[in-house]
Order: sequence, then structure tokens, then C-alpha cells
Amino acid sequence: MRRAGILLDVRSVAHGGQPGDLRRACIAWVNTLADIGLSLWQILPLNPVDGVGSPYASRAANAIEPSLHSALAGDIMVTAPEVTSALESQPWLRRFAVYEALREVHGAPWTVWPPEIRSAGAGLDVVVDEARLHHHAAVQVALGRAWRAVQSAAMEAEVLIVGDMPLYVAEDSVDVWSAPHLFELDEDGRAKQRAGVPPDMFSETGQLWGNPVYAWSAHVDEGFAWWHQRVSRLAELVNVIRLDHFIGLVRAWSIPGDAPDARTGEWIDVPGAALMAALDDIEVTFIAEDLGLVTPAVNQLRNERNLLGMAIHQFGFSDDAYAPHTPSHTPEDVVAYPGTHDNDTVLGWWNDADETTQQRAVAAGVEPSAPVRSLLQMGLACPARWYIASLQDVHGLGTEARMNLPSTVGAHNWSWRATEGHMCREAVSWFGEVAAAHGRR
Repeated sequence: MRRAGILLDVRSVAHGGQPGDLRRACIAWVNTLADIGLSLWQILPLNPVDGVGSPYASRAANAIEPSLHSALAGDIMVTAPEVTSALESQPWLRRFAVYEALREVHGAPWTVWPPEIRSAGAGLDVVVDEARLHHHAAVQVALGRAWRAVQSAAMEAEVLIVGDMPLYVAEDSVDVWSAPHLFELDEDGRAKQRAGVPPDMFSETGQLWGNPVYAWSAHVDEGFAWWHQRVSRLAELVNVIRLDHFIGLVRAWSIPGDAPDARTGEWIDVPGAALMAALDDIEVTFIAEDLGLVTPAVNQLRNERNLLGMAIHQFGFSDDAYAPHTPSHTPEDVVAYPGTHDNDTVLGWWNDADETTQQRAVAAGVEPSAPVRSLLQMGLACPARWYIASLQDVHGLGTEARMNLPSTVGAHNWSWRATEGHMCREAVSWFGEVAAAHGRR
């Protein structure tokens, strides 16, 4: 089915100030999408954000961001028996609740905790205050119930929620603390090898993300059980999972832990085919974020698993190497976007583009007097099976509405919030009308 939808982070959804207002706003949003004829709502990762607001270096791969509790679930009462039952039936929840309780007492990161606690993660052989533990578990139980209400509304409206799974987790995370053998760590629990990408046309020093690299042989030995649990948990929350940095499931850029930048890294092979096969029994659709240094092996894995890839139309006018990203040359077996959360908005991109890029875009059909709407119309008409545009681009907003500028830290990242005016039916209906005109739902 040819589908279309809108990318809008849950944290960006406009809502009132009363407990539970965010949940009600999310439910209203999925109904708005259905009303205007769209069937996809893409969100950013739901898991806890890091110290600068990014959800891509989380301290817990399975949890929902705790700070959403009041807005999403503050009016939901959770009983002690419910919490106890959840702690007993969901091992990830007990690990997270213990970890959060210890963070409250000992601070962060876990690598500076007392030795007996630092090494206790694998077996949770540590005593924590029961009240703290139950509090953190109760927050997650309430958040889970609130999100299920959103999912139920989306299912009734026939709107698919497209989630996002970062490839890596943070060094200071419950995941690394509770399973250190699954990561490349030194004896103190710090990363011996860190993730990133090599130097390229965008950065002469590459990107040093800092996340610990996986000890892939250990994952193989355990039959990818850690991954299976992680993906199964996310599949409980969303209908579709975007696999961030998909190329890292074929080969990964591994950088020495003490390196100042990414230049001294090296490629390591990753058993991505075996990993994906281990996930076969999970009922979820995957999108492969196959952007970057795509090799034949990356294409082979995506094709073997019959995964949708990605096309970014902002990339389609730079040079011939990006021809698959132009709207008219977009393959059918992809999800096409005008840009992702890491790109500038279309208006910001257009205003910053050089003359040659603008000329190529105009030759392809972009209208100089209406670059945003014309590019989105071209995207909705393109061959891609699915097309998703950010709410910012649906409204033609500028760089001030950009979600993230990679390799930078500051208030400009992860802070954009929609207004009620941005989300009302009348303001977004044009996008649904054009989608329907091109056979999309």
C-alpha cells in the first residue's frame, strides 16, 4: 500500500498543562491524521534522553522517558500489586528500577559507583531502597498504560506508529551496567572501543559518538537474546521500527576508547544477517536507515530481509551520486523523506543551498517561489512506497524549527515544540489531500 504520514516527536506534541494532557493530545493527533487521510505517525525514540536531550544515547533501551510521566500519565493511578506483578514479570523493568534507584543515591555515571555496586549489575546482587525501586517501576507502569491508550486509538484509526531504535546505547546505561560482557569495556567498565563514523565529505575528523561498541562474539554465543528482548519490547510500543544506522549491522567503525576523534578507527565486521534472522519471530515491520557509506553487503542484507530502505530528497540535487534520492528516481522499496530529524528543514536547506544545487532542484521541478510545498508535492508523487514529512516541513518552517544539528550541543537541539495551531486539522489537511491525489493513504 502507498502510504503517507508525518514525523512528529512525542515530546514535540502540543498539549495543555494538566496531568495526562499529552496522552489526550496524542490521541487527538492520530485521529487528525486519520481524518485527513494519512496512516503513518513517525516518532523519535521513546527511551530516556541523555543530558543534552538526545534520545539516541539513552541510559535505558527498554524504558520510556520518565520526565513524560506527568504529561502522559500523571492522571493514571497504579496500585502496589500492579507494580509488584510488573517487576516480577518484566526483568528489564526490575533492572531499570534498581539502576535508577542507585543513580539517585550514588549519582552518575555507574563507573564511579563503589566497586561492590559497580560489579553487581549482571546479577542485580545489590540491596536498594524498596520505596525508590517501586517508585521508578510505578512510573514505567503508568507510562506503559498511557501509551497503550495512544496505541489503541491509533489502531482504531488505522494509523501505524513508526518507532525508532538507536543502534547503540550509552556507556552510562542500565544496559551496559547489567550486561558488561556484551560490550567492549575495560576492567573499570569504560569503553575500550567507541562507536562513530570515519572522516567523510562532511567532517575531516569523522564523528566520535562515544557509545561503547558491542562485543559481537558474546551476542552470537547467547543467540542474540539481548537484541531479541530489546526489539520485542519496542515492538510492544510501535507497529514499525526504524533501524537507525542500519549500515552498522554489517560493519561498524570502531574507535579506540581514548582517541580524541574518529580518525584512528577501523572497520569491524558485524553479524547482521544472523542477528536479523534471530528476530524473525517478532511481529513488526522494519525500516532500514541505510544512509551513509552503503556497501554492497548493506544492500544485500536489506534485500535478503525484504526491508524498506530510506531516501532523502534533500540529498537528491547535490551530485549524480545521490540520484536515487531525487524524487523522480526514488526506488519503490523505500520510505522517502524530504529530510530527517538530523537535516535542516526544507526551507532552511533551500535558503542555505548554493546556486548549483538550487538550479538542479528547479530543473527537477522544485518551484523557487514555493520550494517547500513543491518538494513535498513531488515527494508524495514519487514512486516510494511510503512518504513521510516532518510537521515542520508540512508548515514550511525555517531553520529555527530544526530538530537536531549533528555533532553540536546546545539549546537549539531537540527543543522544537509544535503549537496547537500546527496540529489542527485545517493546518495539515492540504498534505492529506495531495497524498490522496497520488494514491496514498
